[in-house]
Amino acid sequence: LRIYLEDKGYEVISTLNGEEAINILKTQDVSVCICDIRMPKVSGIDVLNHVQQNCPIVPVIMLTGFIEINTAVSVMRQGATNYITKPIDAGELIIAVEKAIEHRRLLEDKKRLEEENLEYRRELERKVEQKGYQLESSKLDMVVSLNNTLEEREPRIIAHCRRVSQYANILGRQLEIERSQLNLLNYASALHDIGLIGMPDNLLKKRQQLNEDEMKIWRTHVDIGARVIEPVSFLEDTVPVIRYHHENFDGSGYPEGLSGENIPLLARIVGLVNAFDNLTSSIHMIEKPSVEEAVKYIENNRGSLFDPVLVDVFLVVVQKIVARFPQKSQT
Repeated sequence: LRIYLEDKGYEVISTLNGEEAINILKTQDVSVCICDIRMPKVSGIDVLNHVQQNCPIVPVIMLTGFIEINTAVSVMRQGATNYITKPIDAGELIIAVEKAIEHRRLLEDKKRLEEENLEYRRELERKVEQKGYQLESSKLDMVVSLNNTLEEREPRIIAHCRRVSQYANILGRQLEIERSQLNLLNYASALHDIGLIGMPDNLLKKRQQLNEDEMKIWRTHVDIGARVIEPVSFLEDTVPVIRYHHENFDGSGYPEGLSGENIPLLARIVGLVNAFDNLTSSIHMIEKPSVEEAVKYIENNRGSLFDPVLVDVFLVVVQKIVARFPQKSQT
């Protein structure tokens, strides 16, 4: 097994028994554990239990020379990722290893998103305290509940809102807008897409560009978001930003076709950084443009889609914004 896996490009650590394997697992982070059920000193089931208790993110593939359905069911219930009988088919083994690595990657992504979303909620709560609003607990619970609901349906949207909030804060500080407006910008940018809670799942999860009919439905999210936030008194000043962040400087946007300075300044800020993140995070595209292409798009639409003054300031701080990009997880 070791020779075959190494020929396929994997780095392999082999052990003589389960006890030795557990000692290695205590000190090294392995991507996949391949373990026989019957081994001297410590059984494969004991190794599986150790992994589940101490490093549950590590997928375990169990091997056995005995084809027993009860054994297969038992090891899968105890947390094994896969179950292979001997003699082992090389192709089946590689497929099992690749699936195990993909399973681990998904677990790592899920954990990272959970940590990011926890920090996002903490940051939102800190901003509420900084603003000094006297919050009614029931209304705050409602907003948190709405965010949680949207997060469960599509975690990428919450991550997008978090980034837009960070980018808007950078741009707002560079513009030197007053403190109260900066705090308002933080709230509004974090909640700008709350109306997506009213979108059907097939639109939320679609990775390609939306067609014309889908876009008609998608555009209603700004009005939905405004209606959701309007009853929350401490957030009422964010409503114009949520409603108008898709208006374009030349009047070609939605929902009302506002133009120029008729669009609230904070909505113009959120609209600009929202467009930049949509390009660089490929929410609805399989392949995303490079940062350079995204910046070029912003420049080319200076004075049409975007406020030219904001574009000029954006070009000054774009490297600070790029520095906030999430790093790729190591595997």
